[in-house]
Amino acid sequence: MRKMAFTLIELMVVTGLTGLLLLLLTVMITNGFRSYRMGRTRVEVSEKVNKVTSDFEKVTRGATEIISADAASFSYYSYLHEDKRPAPTKINYFVAEGRLVKESTPPFEDSGNILYRDEDKSIRKVAENVTNVDLFSYIDANGNDLSFPVQMDLIKAVRITVSVAVPVGKGTANASQSTVIGFRNLKTNL
Repeated sequence: MRKMAFTLIELMVVTGLTGLLLLLLTVMITNGFRSYRMGRTRVEVSEKVNKVTSDFEKVTRGATEIISADAASFSYYSYLHEDKRPAPTKINYFVAEGRLVKESTPPFEDSGNILYRDEDKSIRKVAENVTNVDLFSYIDANGNDLSFPVQMDLIKAVRITVSVAVPVGKGTANASQSTVIGFRNLKTNL
């Protein structure tokens, strides 16, 4: 009577095939997780860029006077939402070392004079990994882009374009967004 059993060669072939299938399955799962992480990061970066442009739009809508305007920075006075101060807040956006930065200096009243003191200035990082240095362009009343140096009294709108690149594993998650804000409250418009 002969017993039924597998030979050593059959067991080695089955073990080898099982190992190969497990290797392929591991590679597929790893690639799936990597793709998921990249996709999730892209969505997060896009949401962050959207929030940056949205916040810029909210703050800039109340602009009353432009202080300086070039491609890399934009400074102006603006009444912020529900602002109860006697004068507008001084706002400055600029890029430094790959970060979009917002400086806000509230007005200080001293014997009837409005001052903007450096000790009252708050500096906030708005976005990191910003790839473009030229964030701002300016538009005149006819909808045309103004050339630099910009003549301040011709500015009727500002366009901000924010581009961000975040490294993820072996790839990069990129996002870019642009928005245009028209000025209704500038002293030159009143």
